Amino acid sequence: MARRPPIEPKAEKAKSRRLRMSSDATIALTVLAPERIEDAAALTAAAFAGRPNVWRAVCGAATPTDAQQHFLSWLFARNMWLRQESGCNRGVMVDGELVCSFMLVPPEMPDVSFCDMVRAGLLKLPLLFGLGRLKRLLRAKSLEEGELKGMGGFRLERMVVSPSMQGRGIGSRALRVAIQEADAASRPVVLSTNEERNVTFYSRLGFEVVRSTTRDIDGESYRVWTMARLPAV
Repeated sequence: MARRPPIEPKAEKAKSRRLRMSSDATIALTVLAPERIEDAAALTAAAFAGRPNVWRAVCGAATPTDAQQHFLSWLFARNMWLRQESGCNRGVMVDGELVCSFMLVPPEMPDVSFCDMVRAGLLKLPLLFGLGRLKRLLRAKSLEEGELKGMGGFRLERMVVSPSMQGRGIGSRALRVAIQEADAASRPVVLSTNEERNVTFYSRLGFEVVRSTTRDIDGESYRVWTMARLPAV
């Protein structure tokens, strides 16, 4: 039976681990429940829209920030829906509210099939947002995912924390728990980021820059720092 699209996800219980902040607020690091996908997509889109990154290049620099955010929310929701059964989607809950989201993709994860793309509604992209945007997205996917897949580690993707909750250690605590999975499998964790301020954040968690470059998509350039963290001995 075909799965429903992300607009009406099937509810299922999320697995969780709980941490505690010094303020006694409870943090739940979860495998994101399907009913939280839209929330996670919106949170992630708001964080990336209008920033100097690959997503601005995909949208086109002239695209207004609110239009970028609308497109990215649509795209991320479908991407998360495609990965929901794999356990890749992660979220941090504070007092029942989603305040952090990221994906931790294992190295053996297969590529999305054409049939899955049809079920997710991704083939509507050129009709809704234009053929040019689809071409730029495919170009970005080839550039970004191709390099990280070749490194043979767990891929950390689209790590975001709600602006109102930043600076409280939520992101770093959540990632330390997630990284334990890669350590248990004796595999590295790899990522790419487009902003130098993020390099400092990830460096504190044991990541090191393995490559720094500038890329270009249809005349829109952006910086890329590729980072890796080796498994703990």
